Amino acid sequence: MEAVLRHVRASLHRLEGRTVTKALVNRACASLREISARGLDVDGDKRTGAIAMVDFAVYLTVFGSVAARIALVLCTVLSAISSVAANIFLSRWTDGAVGKEGGSPEEQTNLLIYVSLGVATAALQALQTLLLTSCSLRASRQLHALLVRRLLNAPLTFFDATTTGAILNRFLSDTQLIDSSVPDSLLSLATQLLTMLTQVALVLYFAPWVALGLPPLLCAYYAVYQRMRAAARDARRIASAAHTPVFSHYADAIAGSETIRAFDASERFCDENVRRVANLSRAKVMTEAVQKWAQTLSVQAGTILYLLSGIACVILHACGLLTTAQMGLVLLYAGTLQRASMDLMMRMTAIETEFVCVERIAEFLRIEQDTDMGCGGEDVGGGSEGGGGGGQCGSGESGAGGGGHTVLLTAAHWEGHADVAPRGAIEMNGVVLRYHPSRPPALRNFCISLPAGTHAAVCGRTGCGKSSLLRVLPRLYAIDHGKVLIDGVDIHSVPMHTLRRQVRLLAQDAVLLRGSLFENLTAFAFSNAGANTGVGTGTRNGTGCTRNGNAMALEDRSSTAAALTSHETGQLAKAEVGDEAAAEAEAEARRIFESLGLRARIDSLADGLHTSIEAANLSEGERQLMSLARALVAHGGKRQLRVLLCDEPTSNVDFGSDGRVMDMLLALDCTLLINAHRLHHVRRLDRVCVLDNGRLVEEGAPAQLLATPNSRLAAMVRANTQASPP
Repeated sequence: MEAVLRHVRASLHRLEGRTVTKALVNRACASLREISARGLDVDGDKRTGAIAMVDFAVYLTVFGSVAARIALVLCTVLSAISSVAANIFLSRWTDGAVGKEGGSPEEQTNLLIYVSLGVATAALQALQTLLLTSCSLRASRQLHALLVRRLLNAPLTFFDATTTGAILNRFLSDTQLIDSSVPDSLLSLATQLLTMLTQVALVLYFAPWVALGLPPLLCAYYAVYQRMRAAARDARRIASAAHTPVFSHYADAIAGSETIRAFDASERFCDENVRRVANLSRAKVMTEAVQKWAQTLSVQAGTILYLLSGIACVILHACGLLTTAQMGLVLLYAGTLQRASMDLMMRMTAIETEFVCVERIAEFLRIEQDTDMGCGGEDVGGGSEGGGGGGQCGSGESGAGGGGHTVLLTAAHWEGHADVAPRGAIEMNGVVLRYHPSRPPALRNFCISLPAGTHAAVCGRTGCGKSSLLRVLPRLYAIDHGKVLIDGVDIHSVPMHTLRRQVRLLAQDAVLLRGSLFENLTAFAFSNAGANTGVGTGTRNGTGCTRNGNAMALEDRSSTAAALTSHETGQLAKAEVGDEAAAEAEAEARRIFESLGLRARIDSLADGLHTSIEAANLSEGERQLMSLARALVAHGGKRQLRVLLCDEPTSNVDFGSDGRVMDMLLALDCTLLINAHRLHHVRRLDRVCVLDNGRLVEEGAPAQLLATPNSRLAAMVRANTQASPP
């Protein structure tokens, strides 16, 4: 980390004009220290030491079934035995054929035996390859599915502290190595080890004096191996981590391509990309250099074995203890043993270096999860330490993460509870939200009570905690202390997918799925996946994935994703809700589009509602209206909302559309919380909550607060009016 800080200082002082002050340098260094404290590794992954056995177990437990693994081991052993048996039989056949004429029945029998051994070896190796392919594909699929599941259920704090490049690196580079290199390395090690053992046994059988030279030779090989494995393993770790800056830069450049062109910064970004790729190339060259260096040392050690075997064979042959054929066989295996020794050492090292990718994926498999168990209970999917974000519960002063137990309600219980009670009443008592233990709280002892059906605005200056308040209600982040109740039920006692189905957050940045406009509108209103993923918000990384505490929802999401990417229009609607329900949803969607002023825009498209998102070429404002329409369709369909949270829902639309959006929102019969940036609408709402530094400092009816000259709301409205253009 200190090396990074020194590099940052040097880079800042080299800026053109040297206008950088000491205070600016210190602030930059402090920011880097804060990033490091939050867990964001600015230098990439830099673990040291041997690969843990638990990481080997992660791969081996999903490497095919037990029967397939046993069959693979048997094929490998029998293949090595048959290969050596063929060579031994050939040696004896050669000795017995001295002085005999060819074409005898005995020689034909020997030929048949030799061919049979060769065919058996080939058949066993073919079966071995088939089993290896089957087992490795199963391991790849299961590890990929586990990785996706863990990421979908990871808390938002994980994505705040993890770069996009680090995630892409696991799915691209590391997964590719698991598909190709890891199974080959396992098979090569097993084959090479068995071949090596049979060759050594054969040499010792015919030339036992060679055993005198094996102890020092093994010590030499072990010393080379120990030095090589540490260097090769760390070099591979550096090379694997070097992919992360490259992937991050690619992702950032693609996302900000318009801004890069606008500032004519393409050349600077190209130079930065070349620099990062050069660092990646240097890491790969370093890995290859370590391997070549180890091969050179192992060849020198193997030459000693070949020399000792040759001397012993000459002496034994001169004494009449070794035939010519046996001498040739020993020298043959002594020569190949040199290469085999080097290959075995390389394979042993390769296993550890190739399993670096498994180690990196296993690291992500242990991230904490958003869970449905409110008291740090069993983690869905296993492998995490403690409960995930949003999976902690408690009450009052005991804090959200400890103390008493909260009974986990079933979805049917909570939904049935809503039939006899008001829908959407919110109560927050002493809520403290902190994004990281080292950072100050975003919400400080926050208390509020909103009756069911209240339409409230949340106002305040930038950084006062408005967005944090909206993130608490759907349990996007775990609270440190306090209690949050909706309709008298602690939200931490409600299953995650049930809560997020009825408490929906409409984010400022619209997230649309691949597929048609109609599929985007109905995906979360009617599909099973929509029932499990009721939050229409993305992470800071820009991902459109939402998460819940039920790991089994992965299959539902996968099926929905497949339907959304289908090119056949209407597939999702017909598959999930039927023709009649799809027709009702389409009529509802057209009504909502007309209310939002988008009906003419939709009708102008070639396929209308069934036009793909890519072909529709929607603007940012239209995309935001699409997200709003999706929430309204869900509310009007089978999934009635209790609470709708809007984080600046009209930030990208014009003033005319802004008014229509507010008309539709105020017509809803659910509780509505709006993070308002255009304060001229607050008069139309029931209540206004003014926040400052994570605390509720002012609350009441808009008319009452605006009539008070020294109120914070009145001051903000006056400032907003003066700043607005005439």
